[in-house]
Amino acid sequence: AITKDIEVFNVTSLATQRINSLNNIVHTATNTNTSVDSLPSIISSKTGFTDLAGGNLVVAFDAGPLRPIIVSVLGATADLRFSDIEKLAWASIKAIGIDNFEVTPF
Repeated sequence: AITKDIEVFNVTSLATQRINSLNNIVHTATNTNTSVDSLPSIISSKTGFTDLAGGNLVVAFDAGPLRPIIVSVLGATADLRFSDIEKLAWASIKAIGIDNFEVTPF
């Protein structure tokens, strides 16, 4: 899906997005993924929460050329899913041996 409809996913990598409605009213949408600015080269993200499943978060990020990685947290608290996903993302970077990795916007 990311390779075919990337424009649908691009907005999920931003902390906020300004959108003009058909009648030229400007709306600001705020990403519910509060860790979006601290994740490495984020491609896309999706948050979720239900009473049964708890807090969930799935993030796709680019760990280098031809190195997309997807990490997922399921069943966390609404707040801890963000710090958990950051730990998983940075542990993934470390596990594949990339040194001096910097956070860059997609």
